Amino acid sequence: MEFLKGALGAVLGLIGTLIVALLGYRQWKKQQDLARYGGFLTERQTAYKELWRKLEAVHLSVRSEEFREGDFRKLVREVNVYLIDSGLHFDPGEKKRVNDYMAALGNLGKVLAESAASDTKAQAQQSLYDTTEIPEAVLAQVKGLRDAYSSVEQQRELLITHFRSILGAHLFK
Repeated sequence: MEFLKGALGAVLGLIGTLIVALLGYRQWKKQQDLARYGGFLTERQTAYKELWRKLEAVHLSVRSEEFREGDFRKLVREVNVYLIDSGLHFDPGEKKRVNDYMAALGNLGKVLAESAASDTKAQAQQSLYDTTEIPEAVLAQVKGLRDAYSSVEQQRELLITHFRSILGAHLFK
């Protein structure tokens, strides 16, 4: 009995020591990984921020100007070149997500450009220029506008959620 009491203390001490050693090793490993890959993570965050800046340039061109296919294509090309140049930093599937968003923007621009001149079209464009939501009455009156606008908003929200996750916004809620 006396032997078990002495051995139990030694076993508990050993288990405690092993747990502390394991936790210390894990912390050391994290620090080593951060030292090794920290630069890449910083570059990755910068790449995503720059991609977002380029996407917003495309978005603003559709919202704030008369839609011109050539100008739009030039901005889209700039985004795609950037995706290729910085592809090492992006998640798999990023090109598709980005291109889905830009396709939705292009469709919105075309719907507005192809709409017959009217007060309703002018109201829709004014809402976009002011970067406000398009009023429901206007969405109902311009053919295809509701679907095009909804698609842009949906694709944009998907990208915002994904980019915020990549940039670590979830850590600060």
